[in-house]
Parts: sequence; C-alpha cells; structure tokens
Amino acid sequence: MNKAGKDRWSAVVWMAAAIGICFGSIQLSLGELHRPGPGLFSFLAGSVLGLFSLIVFLGTLKNTVQGERKAFWTNPQRRSKMLYVVIALFLYVIGMNYLGFFLSTLLLLGFLLKKIDPQPWSVVLSVSISGTMIFYLIFKYWLDVPFPKGMLG
Repeated sequence: MNKAGKDRWSAVVWMAAAIGICFGSIQLSLGELHRPGPGLFSFLAGSVLGLFSLIVFLGTLKNTVQGERKAFWTNPQRRSKMLYVVIALFLYVIGMNYLGFFLSTLLLLGFLLKKIDPQPWSVVLSVSISGTMIFYLIFKYWLDVPFPKGMLG
C-alpha cells in the first residue's frame, strides 16, 4: 500500500473516532451558550479531529504525486524556529503571573507574528491586539476563567 492509501485509512479511522467522540459528547449534554455543559469541550475537540481527518482524506484523493519531503527536524532554520516557539511558550506561562493575561498574550502573539512568521507591523499589531481581545472575551466572559491580574491589575 502506498503512502496515500495509508493516509486515507488513517483518516477514516480518525474520522470514526471523531464521530464517536461527538456522539458521546452529545449524550453528556452540550449545554447552552452562556452555560456550557460537560460535553461541550469534548464535542469541540471531536469536531476539530473530524475536520482534520476530512482534510487529510480529501488530500489523499488528489492525483498529483508530490516528491518526498524532508523531515522537519533536518532543516536547521525550522529547528531554530521551533526552539524559539517552545521558549516563547515557556516564558508566556511564567510571564502571565507577572504581566497578566492581556499583556503576556499580546507580547506572545506579536513575537510569533514578527519573529517566527515575519509579517508587516500593521499585521502584527492588528492581529495581536484583536486576537488578545477576542481570547480575553472568550475566556473571561464566556467561559468564566479567572486570570492572573499581573502588575497592571
């Protein structure tokens, strides 16, 4: 069996798992918009898994044969970017206690957009600010997650 065939079968298996997760989550109750139920998170996770497996399955249906790609870790530039991301996430977790959610998330998104995948400053600022505000609204007001205040209060 070739690579496309193996990918197709694994996508089918993961799609079946995603469907099972979603059905089990519905039985737990998804809740309402302002009162999420115990099955909401697993339903969302199952939906994302199903979406990704569908993307992989549809990708195997293409008749174009691509050349073999090199492994991710053999490229030194990618290796250093991965190291930067891991360090940035580590500092983000530590810095959240001192800087608070808003400032540390803003800095993390700005760093990722400027250093890892270089973007113009207009994109960096607009995506960092809007992304941080959207994450804050979702976690603070919809999911009611308490955040450390940081030095800004």
